[in-house]
Amino acid sequence: MLFYAEFEMLPGIQYETVNSKILSWEREMESKPSNFKILGKYGFYGARKGFFLIETDDTDSFYACIKHFRDVYLWNLKPIHPLTDFIKIKRGKHQ
Repeated sequence: MLFYAEFEMLPGIQYETVNSKILSWEREMESKPSNFKILGKYGFYGARKGFFLIETDDTDSFYACIKHFRDVYLWNLKPIHPLTDFIKIKRGKHQ
């Protein structure tokens, strides 16, 4: 399954808080096996807005990937069709 996950930093959140979350998330992901693969990301470190393109075996794995950031980012989550929607995203036309 592929997921397109847009994020926007919540108001009042400092970049340092987000960067700290990212570092602890990376350590957590290194310490245990995961059922997801991040295929692409834009605007992650220090960004107010951006997106992930995530491939997972199931929706539970997808939510495990992003749960770490619930208190710093607002998410717009969309399961996507692997071929047609991916092409739209690559062309910048995903709505």
